[in-house]
Amino acid sequence: MAKLESLDDAEPNQTNNNLNYNNDKKKRNHGSTKFFVFVDYLFLCIFLAFLIFIVFKIVGL
Repeated sequence: MAKLESLDDAEPNQTNNNLNYNNDKKKRNHGSTKFFVFVDYLFLCIFLAFLIFIVFKIVGL
């Protein structure tokens, strides 16, 4: 069973397992890359174009 402890009760002398776990978490904690931001905006533009297409189809212009 997992050992639960609050963050306030953390001991300054951590074991190697805890240090490795914390370092692994820090490595994965990165922000969005420019590529993923580009892909998000690309999908947003495609969706808006599709929405405008449907609206003009319904209106009949």
